[in-house]
Amino acid sequence: MRPDLEDSMRYIRSPLDRYRSFRYVPWGEIFPDFSGAVSEDESLSLANIIIRIGASDILDLGVGRGEQLLAVMRALETQGHTDKRFVGLDIDVEALESAAKILAGAGSPISIERMSWHGLRSENHAFRGKFDFAFLTGNCLTHSWLGDEWTTTAFLREFVRGFRSTLRPGGRLFIDSRNFDFILSLKGHEAAARAEIFRSLPNICYHGLSAVRFAFPAYISSSLVVFHYYDTEKEIWSANDFFPVTHRVMLEALVGLLEVERISWDYCDSYNGRSHFIQYLARSLP
Repeated sequence: MRPDLEDSMRYIRSPLDRYRSFRYVPWGEIFPDFSGAVSEDESLSLANIIIRIGASDILDLGVGRGEQLLAVMRALETQGHTDKRFVGLDIDVEALESAAKILAGAGSPISIERMSWHGLRSENHAFRGKFDFAFLTGNCLTHSWLGDEWTTTAFLREFVRGFRSTLRPGGRLFIDSRNFDFILSLKGHEAAARAEIFRSLPNICYHGLSAVRFAFPAYISSSLVVFHYYDTEKEIWSANDFFPVTHRVMLEALVGLLEVERISWDYCDSYNGRSHFIQYLARSLP
Protein backbone atom coordinates (compact mmCIF):
# COMPACT_ATOMS: atom_id res chain seq x y z
CA MET A 1 0.00 0.00 0.00
CA ARG A 2 1.26 3.50 -0.86
CA PRO A 3 2.39 5.41 2.29
CA ASP A 4 0.18 8.43 1.48
CA LEU A 5 -2.90 6.20 1.06
CA GLU A 6 -2.19 4.33 4.28
CA ASP A 7 -1.75 7.64 6.12
CA SER A 8 -5.04 8.97 4.73
CA MET A 9 -7.01 5.85 5.64
CA ARG A 10 -6.46 6.38 9.35
CA TYR A 11 -8.64 9.50 9.12
CA ILE A 12 -11.69 7.38 8.29
CA ARG A 13 -12.22 7.00 12.03
CA SER A 14 -9.44 9.05 13.66
CA PRO A 15 -9.00 12.85 14.02
CA LEU A 16 -6.13 14.94 12.79
CA ASP A 17 -3.10 14.56 15.02
CA ARG A 18 -3.29 18.09 16.43
CA TYR A 19 -6.87 17.41 17.62
CA ARG A 20 -6.27 13.92 18.97
CA SER A 21 -7.25 15.05 22.48
CA PHE A 22 -10.70 16.18 21.29
CA ARG A 23 -13.72 14.16 22.36
CA TYR A 24 -15.59 12.36 19.59
CA VAL A 25 -19.35 13.03 19.54
CA PRO A 26 -22.12 11.61 17.33
CA TRP A 27 -22.88 13.63 14.20
CA GLY A 28 -26.35 14.52 15.47
CA GLU A 29 -24.82 16.22 18.50
CA ILE A 30 -22.45 18.47 16.59
CA PHE A 31 -24.68 19.16 13.57
CA PRO A 32 -26.90 21.95 15.05
CA ASP A 33 -23.89 24.20 15.68
CA PHE A 34 -22.52 23.58 12.19
CA SER A 35 -25.90 24.01 10.50
CA GLY A 36 -26.51 27.54 11.72
CA ALA A 37 -29.02 29.84 10.04
CA VAL A 38 -29.98 29.39 6.38
CA SER A 39 -28.29 32.02 4.23
CA GLU A 40 -30.44 34.75 2.72
CA ASP A 41 -28.87 34.26 -0.72
CA GLU A 42 -29.79 30.57 -0.71
CA SER A 43 -33.42 31.08 0.32
CA LEU A 44 -33.84 34.00 -2.10
CA SER A 45 -32.48 31.89 -4.97
CA LEU A 46 -35.11 29.22 -4.35
CA ALA A 47 -37.86 31.82 -3.83
CA ASN A 48 -36.97 33.55 -7.09
CA ILE A 49 -37.23 30.29 -9.02
CA ILE A 50 -40.66 29.68 -7.50
CA ILE A 51 -41.77 33.19 -8.47
CA ARG A 52 -40.30 32.98 -11.98
CA ILE A 53 -42.08 29.74 -12.87
CA GLY A 54 -45.31 30.82 -11.17
CA ALA A 55 -45.42 27.83 -8.80
CA SER A 56 -48.32 27.64 -6.35
CA ASP A 57 -47.76 24.21 -4.78
CA ILE A 58 -44.27 23.52 -3.42
CA LEU A 59 -42.82 20.27 -2.08
CA ASP A 60 -39.75 20.00 0.15
CA LEU A 61 -38.53 16.44 -0.46
CA GLY A 62 -36.28 16.43 2.62
CA VAL A 63 -37.74 18.94 5.05
CA GLY A 64 -35.54 17.87 7.97
CA ARG A 65 -35.96 20.25 10.89
CA GLY A 66 -37.79 22.77 8.69
CA GLU A 67 -35.34 25.69 8.70
CA GLN A 68 -34.78 25.65 4.93
CA LEU A 69 -38.48 25.55 4.10
CA LEU A 70 -39.28 28.30 6.60
CA ALA A 71 -36.54 30.52 5.11
CA VAL A 72 -37.96 30.01 1.60
CA MET A 73 -41.47 30.82 2.85
CA ARG A 74 -40.21 34.01 4.50
CA ALA A 75 -38.33 35.02 1.33
CA LEU A 76 -41.53 34.62 -0.67
CA GLU A 77 -43.57 36.55 1.88
CA THR A 78 -41.15 39.51 1.84
CA GLN A 79 -41.80 39.78 -1.91
CA GLY A 80 -45.56 39.71 -1.43
CA HIS A 81 -46.15 36.07 -2.34
CA THR A 82 -48.36 34.76 0.45
CA ASP A 83 -50.62 32.58 -1.69
CA LYS A 84 -48.38 29.49 -1.89
CA ARG A 85 -49.12 26.04 -0.46
CA PHE A 86 -46.35 23.85 0.98
CA VAL A 87 -45.75 20.22 1.88
CA GLY A 88 -42.64 18.93 3.66
CA LEU A 89 -41.65 15.25 3.52
CA ASP A 90 -39.16 13.35 5.64
CA ILE A 91 -38.72 9.88 7.12
CA ASP A 92 -37.07 10.92 10.40
CA VAL A 93 -39.66 11.23 13.18
CA GLU A 94 -37.57 13.54 15.39
CA ALA A 95 -36.84 15.85 12.48
CA LEU A 96 -40.52 16.01 11.58
CA GLU A 97 -41.45 16.87 15.16
CA SER A 98 -38.93 19.71 15.09
CA ALA A 99 -40.20 20.89 11.70
CA ALA A 100 -43.79 20.91 12.92
CA LYS A 101 -42.81 23.22 15.79
CA ILE A 102 -40.65 25.53 13.67
CA LEU A 103 -43.27 25.82 10.92
CA ALA A 104 -46.28 26.12 13.22
CA GLY A 105 -46.32 29.91 12.98
CA ALA A 106 -45.79 30.09 9.22
CA GLY A 107 -48.29 32.29 7.43
CA SER A 108 -48.83 30.06 4.40
CA PRO A 109 -50.69 26.72 4.41
CA ILE A 110 -48.28 23.88 5.13
CA SER A 111 -48.48 20.15 5.77
CA ILE A 112 -45.69 18.01 7.24
CA GLU A 113 -45.83 14.34 6.22
CA ARG A 114 -43.77 11.24 7.01
CA MET A 115 -42.81 9.38 3.85
CA SER A 116 -39.71 7.78 2.39
CA TRP A 117 -38.50 8.37 -1.14
CA HIS A 118 -39.19 4.71 -1.82
CA GLY A 119 -42.85 5.51 -1.21
CA LEU A 120 -42.81 7.97 -4.10
CA ARG A 121 -42.06 5.07 -6.44
CA SER A 122 -45.54 3.67 -5.78
CA GLU A 123 -48.09 4.16 -8.54
CA ASN A 124 -50.72 5.23 -6.02
CA HIS A 125 -48.88 7.58 -3.66
CA ALA A 126 -50.83 10.60 -2.42
CA PHE A 127 -48.56 13.25 -3.92
CA ARG A 128 -48.61 12.20 -7.58
CA GLY A 129 -48.88 15.19 -9.92
CA LYS A 130 -49.66 17.66 -7.15
CA PHE A 131 -46.76 20.13 -7.30
CA ASP A 132 -45.30 22.84 -9.52
CA PHE A 133 -41.94 22.86 -7.73
CA ALA A 134 -40.14 20.20 -5.70
CA PHE A 135 -36.74 20.70 -4.12
CA LEU A 136 -34.13 18.69 -2.27
CA THR A 137 -31.23 20.48 -0.60
CA GLY A 138 -28.58 19.45 1.89
CA ASN A 139 -26.72 16.78 -0.06
CA CYS A 140 -29.22 14.02 0.76
CA LEU A 141 -28.62 11.95 -2.37
CA THR A 142 -24.93 11.41 -1.61
CA HIS A 143 -25.79 8.86 1.06
CA SER A 144 -26.75 6.49 -1.78
CA TRP A 145 -23.89 4.39 -3.16
CA LEU A 146 -24.19 0.78 -4.26
CA GLY A 147 -20.58 -0.09 -5.01
CA ASP A 148 -20.20 1.08 -8.61
CA GLU A 149 -21.30 3.98 -10.80
CA TRP A 150 -23.67 1.99 -13.03
CA THR A 151 -25.68 0.53 -10.13
CA THR A 152 -25.67 3.82 -8.22
CA THR A 153 -26.87 5.76 -11.28
CA ALA A 154 -29.72 3.28 -11.82
CA PHE A 155 -30.66 3.56 -8.15
CA LEU A 156 -30.63 7.38 -8.24
CA ARG A 157 -32.74 7.36 -11.40
CA GLU A 158 -35.42 5.48 -9.50
CA PHE A 159 -35.42 8.18 -6.83
CA VAL A 160 -35.55 10.88 -9.52
CA ARG A 161 -38.43 9.02 -11.18
CA GLY A 162 -40.26 9.18 -7.86
CA PHE A 163 -39.47 12.89 -7.45
CA ARG A 164 -40.72 13.54 -11.00
CA SER A 165 -43.98 11.77 -10.23
CA THR A 166 -44.86 14.51 -7.73
CA LEU A 167 -44.72 17.18 -10.45
CA ARG A 168 -47.37 18.50 -12.76
CA PRO A 169 -46.39 18.71 -16.46
CA GLY A 170 -43.87 21.53 -16.76
CA GLY A 171 -43.11 21.48 -13.03
CA ARG A 172 -39.54 21.88 -11.84
CA LEU A 173 -37.27 19.74 -9.71
CA PHE A 174 -34.37 21.42 -7.88
CA ILE A 175 -31.58 19.29 -6.40
CA ASP A 176 -28.25 20.27 -4.94
CA SER A 177 -25.39 17.88 -4.38
CA ARG A 178 -21.82 18.20 -3.19
CA ASN A 179 -19.28 18.99 -5.89
CA PHE A 180 -17.46 15.68 -5.61
CA ASP A 181 -15.49 16.37 -8.78
CA PHE A 182 -13.76 19.18 -6.89
CA ILE A 183 -13.37 17.03 -3.77
CA LEU A 184 -11.88 14.13 -5.76
CA SER A 185 -9.40 16.55 -7.35
CA LEU A 186 -7.95 17.10 -3.85
CA LYS A 187 -7.21 13.42 -3.31
CA GLY A 188 -3.44 13.97 -3.63
CA HIS A 189 -3.37 16.69 -0.96
CA GLU A 190 -2.57 15.92 2.65
CA ALA A 191 -5.52 16.09 5.04
CA ALA A 192 -4.24 19.21 6.78
CA ALA A 193 -3.88 20.98 3.41
CA ARG A 194 -7.46 20.05 2.47
CA ALA A 195 -8.63 21.49 5.79
CA GLU A 196 -7.04 24.85 4.93
CA ILE A 197 -8.55 24.83 1.42
CA PHE A 198 -12.04 24.24 2.78
CA ARG A 199 -11.64 26.81 5.55
CA SER A 200 -10.95 29.42 2.85
CA LEU A 201 -14.15 28.67 0.87
CA PRO A 202 -17.52 30.29 1.66
CA ASN A 203 -19.89 27.49 2.69
CA ILE A 204 -23.56 27.44 1.71
CA CYS A 205 -24.40 24.32 3.71
CA TYR A 206 -22.75 24.64 7.12
CA HIS A 207 -23.68 28.20 8.03
CA GLY A 208 -22.30 27.80 11.53
CA LEU A 209 -18.67 27.62 10.39
CA SER A 210 -16.37 30.12 12.08
CA ALA A 211 -12.81 30.64 13.21
CA VAL A 212 -13.32 27.90 15.82
CA ARG A 213 -15.56 25.56 13.82
CA PHE A 214 -14.63 23.95 10.49
CA ALA A 215 -15.35 20.94 8.25
CA PHE A 216 -13.39 19.30 5.42
CA PRO A 217 -12.92 15.96 3.60
CA ALA A 218 -10.31 14.13 5.66
CA TYR A 219 -10.45 10.91 3.63
CA ILE A 220 -11.10 10.75 -0.12
CA SER A 221 -11.45 7.73 -2.37
CA SER A 222 -13.51 6.93 -5.46
CA SER A 223 -16.13 5.15 -3.33
CA LEU A 224 -16.04 6.97 0.02
CA VAL A 225 -15.49 10.51 1.30
CA VAL A 226 -15.30 11.06 5.06
CA PHE A 227 -15.88 14.60 6.27
CA HIS A 228 -14.47 15.69 9.63
CA TYR A 229 -16.09 18.35 11.80
CA TYR A 230 -14.08 20.15 14.48
CA ASP A 231 -15.20 22.57 17.17
CA THR A 232 -11.98 23.88 18.65
CA GLU A 233 -13.80 25.88 21.32
CA LYS A 234 -15.71 22.91 22.74
CA GLU A 235 -12.82 20.56 21.83
CA ILE A 236 -15.09 18.03 20.13
CA TRP A 237 -15.09 16.44 16.70
CA SER A 238 -17.26 14.18 14.56
CA ALA A 239 -17.27 12.48 11.15
CA ASN A 240 -19.83 11.74 8.47
CA ASP A 241 -19.60 9.40 5.48
CA PHE A 242 -20.56 10.48 1.97
CA PHE A 243 -20.45 8.67 -1.33
CA PRO A 244 -18.95 10.61 -4.23
CA VAL A 245 -21.86 11.04 -6.63
CA THR A 246 -20.10 12.96 -9.40
CA HIS A 247 -21.53 15.55 -11.78
CA ARG A 248 -21.67 12.95 -14.56
CA VAL A 249 -23.62 10.51 -12.40
CA MET A 250 -26.10 13.23 -11.39
CA LEU A 251 -26.69 14.20 -15.00
CA GLU A 252 -27.16 10.57 -16.03
CA ALA A 253 -29.73 10.18 -13.25
CA LEU A 254 -31.67 13.23 -14.49
CA VAL A 255 -31.39 13.19 -18.29
CA GLY A 256 -34.21 11.38 -20.04
CA LEU A 257 -36.53 11.72 -17.08
CA LEU A 258 -36.40 15.52 -16.98
CA GLU A 259 -34.99 18.36 -19.05
CA VAL A 260 -32.07 20.00 -17.26
CA GLU A 261 -32.60 23.76 -17.58
CA ARG A 262 -29.89 25.22 -15.41
CA ILE A 263 -26.74 24.17 -13.54
CA SER A 264 -25.10 26.44 -10.97
CA TRP A 265 -22.23 26.18 -8.51
CA ASP A 266 -22.96 27.45 -4.98
CA TYR A 267 -25.85 29.34 -6.59
CA CYS A 268 -23.57 31.06 -9.14
CA ASP A 269 -23.93 30.52 -12.90
CA SER A 270 -20.17 30.62 -13.49
CA TYR A 271 -17.68 28.08 -12.16
CA ASN A 272 -14.15 29.00 -11.07
CA GLY A 273 -13.03 25.42 -10.42
CA ARG A 274 -14.01 25.33 -6.75
CA SER A 275 -17.40 25.03 -5.12
CA HIS A 276 -18.97 23.12 -2.28
CA PHE A 277 -22.17 22.25 -4.14
CA ILE A 278 -23.73 21.98 -7.59
CA GLN A 279 -27.39 22.92 -8.12
CA TYR A 280 -29.55 21.33 -10.79
CA LEU A 281 -32.88 22.74 -12.02
CA ALA A 282 -34.82 20.38 -14.25
CA ARG A 283 -38.22 20.55 -15.93
CA SER A 284 -40.83 17.80 -16.04
CA LEU A 285 -41.64 16.99 -19.64
CA PRO A 286 -45.30 17.03 -20.72
